[in-house]
Amino acid sequence: TARTAVDAFVAHADELGLPHGALVLSDEELAMFGPHLARGDHAAFWDAGFPAIQVGDTGDFRNPYYHCTAGPDSPETLDYEFLTKVAQATVGSVVTMTGLRPYRDGP
Repeated sequence: TARTAVDAFVAHADELGLPHGALVLSDEELAMFGPHLARGDHAAFWDAGFPAIQVGDTGDFRNPYYHCTAGPDSPETLDYEFLTKVAQATVGSVVTMTGLRPYRDGP
């Protein structure tokens, strides 16, 4: 379920010290607010009837160059430490939900 995915992501975000917030919508709330929250790749899963979560990093609030609003959106304007933690929490939550063991190179 989406709740399971949210819980897995939050647990991994906590381990990494990644700030986060979580919002889980009922079917009624999704019908009401869904159009406003469907600005991402997750919406196609919702439309097909699959539970899905959206992981947003509030980039448009933190980075004035996001989508070129204040100039070029280029690699040097990104927060790579934050990006790494979001990726780690995302991969960790997928590993948790699938029961797969993460690949480790070395002992």
